[in-house]
Amino acid sequence: MTSAADTLVTRLVSEKEKTIAFFSALPVPAWEQTLYTEGQSWTIREVFQHLVEAEGSILRLMKHVRSGGGGVPEDFDLDAYNERKVHAVRDLSLNELMERFLNRRDDTIKWVSDLSDLDLAREGRHPFLGIAPIEAMIKLMYRHTQLHQRDIRRLLKGE
Repeated sequence: MTSAADTLVTRLVSEKEKTIAFFSALPVPAWEQTLYTEGQSWTIREVFQHLVEAEGSILRLMKHVRSGGGGVPEDFDLDAYNERKVHAVRDLSLNELMERFLNRRDDTIKWVSDLSDLDLAREGRHPFLGIAPIEAMIKLMYRHTQLHQRDIRRLLKGE
């Protein structure tokens, strides 16, 4: 593992723990509060479903880019994709969702720990970042959870 990969692994582990602690501490009624209202409205539960599904999707994307693939198509509809993925896991319990998040983040951590500097520099099309190196995609994985948690904190504080 390179020092860059080591740093990324450390952040992924830290944010995994913080994410599970954050969502585990939410009171049951909070899960059904609406967080986002633009386009399709999402509850806090649906945002967590989104985070769980993004964990697996982005790892698959990065593996594709590492193996020489170009990433998502230029006309990729991120909003439609996210809606489908959130809908697909709507019947999972919160415990199942948390377990899935942990397993997927652990898979990402294991995969990242084997990356070289050349791997981290490989570029492909990310649905949010556009053309970006794998390293930036990894950083967005833990920043993504942070951003949604920030929004949830603001909602629960009434901001």
